[in-house]
This record gives sequence, C-alpha cells and structure tokens, in this order.
Amino acid sequence: MKKITLFLIFSLSTFLSFSQYIEGKVVDANTNKPIEGVNVYMEGINRGAVTNEKGNYYLKFPYVIVKNDVIRFSHIAYKELEVPYVPQKKNYSVNLLIDLNKLEEVKISERRNLKQRISYTKLSSMKNGVHSFGSILIDDKIYVIGGDASVVEDIYENS
Repeated sequence: MKKITLFLIFSLSTFLSFSQYIEGKVVDANTNKPIEGVNVYMEGINRGAVTNEKGNYYLKFPYVIVKNDVIRFSHIAYKELEVPYVPQKKNYSVNLLIDLNKLEEVKISERRNLKQRISYTKLSSMKNGVHSFGSILIDDKIYVIGGDASVVEDIYENS
C-alpha cells in the first residue's frame, strides 16, 4: 500500500511540474526576412518573450490550464497581430505587415547644457513584470515604466 501511494504521489507531482511552451518564427510578410525585437505576449498568463536576430522566440510558462487566450505579436514598425492560442499547438510562426507612420521632425542640438546628475525618487515596485519597458525625460526627471525581470536562456543561440 505504501509503495502504491508513493508511486501515485510521485507520478502526480511530476505530471504537474511539466511546463508548457510555445515557439515560432516571426518574419516580414513582404520580404520573408526574420524580424528581431518582436514582442510576443500572452495576456491570460501575463508572460511574454522577444524574438532574437533570427526572428525566433520561445515562451515557456508553468503548467496551467489555458483554454481561451490570445498570443499578441507587436513591433513598432509592424501592424499588431493577434492569434488565438490552441493548447495542443506548440509552433506559432507568423508574418507581420509593415505599418509605417510619419513621425514629427526631430531637432538635434549639440550645444545643449546637460546636467551631470538627475535626482530620482523610487515610486514603487510592480507586482507583475511586463515584457517591455519605456522611459521618458520630462522636466529634468526620468520616468521608467515597465520591465521584465525574467530571463530565459535563448535556445536558438546556436541555430
């Protein structure tokens, strides 16, 4: 009886410790070239990844039952794409269409007097990290928003 109980506990614990993942490649729809820096994000599990220089990504998440979720692909120069998540499917390779917007003129001046130091105040920590971050300088203050503290080894490094 002891052996059967131990076997069932061990079997159940290894089953629940498995992780799920999705992977794929993101390419330009017109040139078929890989796109680096595409944000791949699943809102339902609050996890994301970014494509490498070959357009590959790998998003691992703990074993959870995810039935109805959407995988969002976004990049500053491309139209955002949302793809429904299917639990049995592991590879989500997509093509993104260019979405160029004309930006306002930017003036660069080399004679601007910059301060040597900018004071800051830490406001608060985020409960859940995000897969991107942004910052802006307003009235001699730097505001940083977001950031993902998770690090995943790049499995495509040698491919």
